[in-house]
This record gives sequence, C-alpha cells and structure tokens, in this order.
Amino acid sequence: MDSALSRVCPNASDALIRYASQRFTDMEDAVVYVLDNQDKQETHDQLGQHIKHITSPLMAAHENIPTSVVKYRSITNGDCCAHSLGLALKLLHESYSGSDSDHIEMATWIRNIIFDFQQHSWNNMSMLNNLPWHDIITLTHHTSIPKEEREMYGDWGTSANSRLTAWLAERSDFYLGESEILAFVEMCSLRGLELIIRVHRKFNKKLQMVTKIPDSKSFGHIVDLLHSGASDTVDAHYTLIKGGSIFQNVTTSSSLSEKKRKRG
Repeated sequence: MDSALSRVCPNASDALIRYASQRFTDMEDAVVYVLDNQDKQETHDQLGQHIKHITSPLMAAHENIPTSVVKYRSITNGDCCAHSLGLALKLLHESYSGSDSDHIEMATWIRNIIFDFQQHSWNNMSMLNNLPWHDIITLTHHTSIPKEEREMYGDWGTSANSRLTAWLAERSDFYLGESEILAFVEMCSLRGLELIIRVHRKFNKKLQMVTKIPDSKSFGHIVDLLHSGASDTVDAHYTLIKGGSIFQNVTTSSSLSEKKRKRG
C-alpha cells in the first residue's frame, strides 16, 4: 500500500505514509487519514526520528525488574505521565538532561500526540487489547470514576459519537493514565518500536509491579514507571525509574511544578 499511497498523496512524508499503511487495511481510509494529517506530519516524523535511533536492548518482560527506586526527573503540572513517556523515549537511545522548558514542552507534545491518536482512532479497535478506543477511554475516564464526579460532568452516553463529544469537552482537565499509556505503546508499535510499560507502586516500602501495558506482550523495550499517591487524584504521580531497558545514569530527579489539572 505504501507505493500506492505515495502516488495519491505525493506531498505526504514517508513516515506518515508508512504509519497509514500499517494502520489501515482499506486504501480509501488510509488516503483520507493521510490527507487529513499532512499538515501535522511533523508529529509522525518527530516520533519516528526518536524511534529510529533507539539502541537499547530488547528483553523479556520479566527481566531487570527494579527492586529499589532510582528516579529520573519528573514534572508536577499534571503532565507527569506524558513527561515520563517522553523522557523514556529519549533515554532509550541517549542520555538527556534538557532545560526546564524542554521538559515541559516534551510533556505537552506527548500529551497532544496521544490525544490526536485517540481521536483519530476513536471508532477503531485497539490492536493491543481488541476493544474499540471509545470503550477503552470511556472506561478509564468516565465509567470507573466516582459516581459523584460522573454526575458533576454529565453522562457520556453509550454511542461513540456522544462519548467523543464528552471526551473532547473534558480532556483538557484529564490526568493521563492507563488508556493513554496504551495509546502511546500502540503508536510506537505502529512505527516498529515494541514497548512494554511496567507500572510499579510501593507497598510496605517494597516496590511491586501492579500492571504491564500491554499485558499481551512478553518481549520488547522495557520501561518502568513508579505510580505514587492515591489513583485518580491530584496526589497521583508518575515518575520514570531506572530499570528494564533504561539504565542511563540519573542526572537529576528534581520536579518541575506548575498548576495541576482537575481530574483523573
């Protein structure tokens, strides 16, 4: 499909053509996606540029599990999850420090491309857990939140369209969580990078893995995140930690603070 798409969409980048070819089986759907995203194709190129330089080792999902917490830098403005994923992508192929503004900009970029992917995939099945994306996101950000919070924001309904309308209206207030991590992993997989994100929490001062995203993978580039604080609250926080495929020296573990978001 690559060559056919290139002929129909000559102004599209190779990365965007390759992405659409992997994502869609129907040529018409692929063409529509490429034409809709030509103005945003730097997003695909930028992510692809990071991925093509990755040299960290592949390993089994049970290997090099951290037993102690060695933290990398984090931010506390509500984009800690997006920042952890972006920083992991950097550290999979090079050491990285960056200025405060660099870290905040990176988190904003990751957040935006995840939301863009989820919106364009809204009616599609996730290739990693075989559910429609609108079901995955509704479960994470609506069905599973406390009843009082659901009533405050209103019901999302049962149709894909009503859910999309509600999600678009509320997403700027969201903290990122498992549905966004899954989206990031799927985006990377479509570009040839097989990621496994292991999420850990501390219980009785011991580190314990609580989830692996996606659950179906057993081999890939491993990233370890520490999830601290009460889930789906302003105290919840994701931090990239040393382990898995990431073993660069920690240059700083300081946190950058800005205003927090409103909800999980």
